[in-house]
Amino acid sequence: MLALLSWTLMTLVQASPTVEVQLDWDGSNCTATVDGAGVPVASLEARGRQWAAGKRSVHVSFVQRTPYRCIGSAIYLLQMAENREMRVDYPHGALAIELFVPAGRCRILADGVPQSIGAFRRLTERWRDTQPEIHFKPDLKARYSCVKRVLKILKSAHLSKLGFVGYESAP
Repeated sequence: MLALLSWTLMTLVQASPTVEVQLDWDGSNCTATVDGAGVPVASLEARGRQWAAGKRSVHVSFVQRTPYRCIGSAIYLLQMAENREMRVDYPHGALAIELFVPAGRCRILADGVPQSIGAFRRLTERWRDTQPEIHFKPDLKARYSCVKRVLKILKSAHLSKLGFVGYESAP
């Protein structure tokens, strides 16, 4: 009896592995990869219904450049398919950029990587689609003109999730 129960449990575990859904952004379109094979994002609801019927759990992951609208639409489609077992993994630092302006000449560090003004402008244009959260921490002795220039570039790229960090007042 114990052997039969053990065999049944092993069969169930083997029959319903977790479905791996990887979302990405190719610069103009949301893309989805399911268990290593590319699929149209629009097909996730129909596929999700099959997975739900087979009692398969879904693991959704994505890369940092994936826009919110891509992630949200994929999750929505899977929820519409009534997937009860779904896990979404956010990559470390996903959708958040650490932006630092040091004291001295005008320089910008985005996630610790030095950027020229021109390179920073191009970088912010790429961020427009993903709308990352910007954690902005200019050095207290950074030049005002440089901080103002960085803020102007962020504004021109229509980046709206900006927060100043590290200058909270002491209690």
